[in-house]
Amino acid sequence: MMQIKQWDIWWASVRFDDVDEIKQRPVIVLSSGEILVIALKVTSQPPRVGDYVLSQWQYAGLYKPSTARLDKLLKLEHQEMKYRMGSLHPSDILPIQKALADMTKVRSWNT
Repeated sequence: MMQIKQWDIWWASVRFDDVDEIKQRPVIVLSSGEILVIALKVTSQPPRVGDYVLSQWQYAGLYKPSTARLDKLLKLEHQEMKYRMGSLHPSDILPIQKALADMTKVRSWNT
């Protein structure tokens, strides 16, 4: 059985929300349970508002400068996780943790 750990970078099969299509892409694991893996999309596209640009993308095992999409969490099944690419550098983990915590606070204020 694969060991999927928090802050690992995995190559995964990710389903699109708006069309019935699957794309292979890197993801950042936030948590891994028995049934689902919660992850963030990673893209080489230019960052949008609220995204986080990975400063240590090479350390993480990525092939080009990359951005973490923080605005939407992915729910993946274990069979959608293909292989481990690497793990985030601590200097990238802390800002992502803070940004996600800040987003959670804003959402809780708006409810």
